Amino acid sequence: MLGEIGIEFPSKQKEEIDFDRLKKQIANKVLPLLIKTQIEEKEIPSYQKFALEYFKYLAMLNKPGMKMVTEKWQRAGLKLHIISGIKKTINSVLRGEIKRIESKKPLPTEKQEKMAIGFTRYRIKIERIEAEVHKILCDLAVQSALGGFTLYKDFARECYRVLKRYYGKDSLEQKLIEIIRRWVKEGLKEDVLLKVKDVTIKVFEGK
Repeated sequence: MLGEIGIEFPSKQKEEIDFDRLKKQIANKVLPLLIKTQIEEKEIPSYQKFALEYFKYLAMLNKPGMKMVTEKWQRAGLKLHIISGIKKTINSVLRGEIKRIESKKPLPTEKQEKMAIGFTRYRIKIERIEAEVHKILCDLAVQSALGGFTLYKDFARECYRVLKRYYGKDSLEQKLIEIIRRWVKEGLKEDVLLKVKDVTIKVFEGK
């Protein structure tokens, strides 16, 4: 779950979260996001249903359920880049709520230092990956219109999460192949994705 929302979620903390209020926050944030993507009005309710279903499983820390909901709505025709945007919105709302609760309780100095070091290392890696990906996209003259650059960088961040979880395991290559296939279906170019994957691995390995 750390990979999903980027913060710890102990059960005691969960009891303090007003999930009904968060549902309203999510609904208020997701609708403008959908309008901005300029999808057809008739498609909006499906994305809204996905948002609430995904949040339900996230609130239960049910990772298989989150994956199931995502795959179900993808099969129903929802676009992956919009789904990704909704997930980010939901995670942002939940992170904000958790941080609000945590701010009431002072953390031990040692834990604060570890969190700060971990976040700093993560940001350094992600910023370097995004810079390298940006250079690749410019060199290949990839169109930046319609969020093209953003989508490739989203793909790179997903690669990074997969590397963190599966690096050194036999299943790593298959997991990377799976996410490449998903993004190809969204209209991204496979040859560009492979270059982005390679540079993400290079930065992850510290080369």
